Amino acid sequence: MEERLVILTTDDLEAAQAAQRQLTASSAHIVQRYGPHVLIVEGTSGLVKSLGTHPGVAGIYEGAVPDVLARQLDEVGRLGVAAWNERHSAAYREAKQQRKGEGLPWDHSDAEPEG
Repeated sequence: MEERLVILTTDDLEAAQAAQRQLTASSAHIVQRYGPHVLIVEGTSGLVKSLGTHPGVAGIYEGAVPDVLARQLDEVGRLGVAAWNERHSAAYREAKQQRKGEGLPWDHSDAEPEG
C-alpha cells in the first residue's frame, strides 16, 4: 500500500464527487480529509495510477505539493497541504530520526514525549 495526497478538482464538483466515489468503492483507504478537495489515501500503485487519469482529480502527490496548486484550495485544504509538505521536508525527516525513542510505542519508558 502506498500513501498519497490526492487533490480533487475544484472547478467540476460532479467529477470530484465521482472520483471520491471511485475511491470509496475501491480497496483504497482514506486516511485523512482536509476539507472537500484534499485527501490522504492509502492504496495500491495500480489504484493510484488509475485515479490519476480521472477528470475529478487535479493531482496525486507522494512528495511535496506545489504552492501554486495549494493556493487554489480553501483554508482547510491549504492547511492540509502545508502539513503534508512539512512532513515530507528534509528538516522534518531529520528531526524525526533524531527523536529519542523513535519507533517505540508512545508509552515506552525510552520514548520522548511530544512537546
